[in-house]
Amino acid sequence: MKTLFWLLLFPLFLFSAESRTIVNLTLYHADKVTTKIILSALNSVGQRPNISRFESLSDTIFLEMELQGTRPFDAQYFSEIVKENGVNVVKETYQKNKWIMELDGSSGHWNLSEITPDEGAQMEKSASPSWFIVNHSSAITIEAPYGGKWYPDVAVFDANMEVLVSLREFKSKERLSFSLPEGAVYMKVSSANGMKLLKEGTWIEHTAGER
Repeated sequence: MKTLFWLLLFPLFLFSAESRTIVNLTLYHADKVTTKIILSALNSVGQRPNISRFESLSDTIFLEMELQGTRPFDAQYFSEIVKENGVNVVKETYQKNKWIMELDGSSGHWNLSEITPDEGAQMEKSASPSWFIVNHSSAITIEAPYGGKWYPDVAVFDANMEVLVSLREFKSKERLSFSLPEGAVYMKVSSANGMKLLKEGTWIEHTAGER
């Protein structure tokens, strides 16, 4: 009976095991946007960063973190994603389960979907919040799909990633409409009751309206 118990339990250990990797990053010519590009890229390659050190010195940022994921950290894939956003890995070494990387963010530009008067965007199913560029819009409407409801958790930022407005609802809504403040560039959209409960097909568009 004990043998049968361990045979049943062993696969659970396999599926629940997490890969852990230590990463030290030095970001040259960096700012808050560059940092968001890096963290977003880590999420895209299936890693959850636990940051133990964040230090900013002039235009250089130092990050130390432990990455946790269901699969090992893919440094090449990570490099490809940040390169698509204008950030280049200039040096990397790996030793004793630790990556040491230097990156140049002088040409960094966050390659996000843009909400314009002519084009909206559908949110993809994701475990992390979705980000958009909204600097060509004056007002936004976010609508849940198929008559569904969601718990809005939205923040709008300027070009320096300073929060301009934050909207969070603890009552479910079918749609949320609000005007954008002057200087709005980025918008983060998530759900107050968890991204996993936000149905695929949520639609975001430029529109006139009040909250």
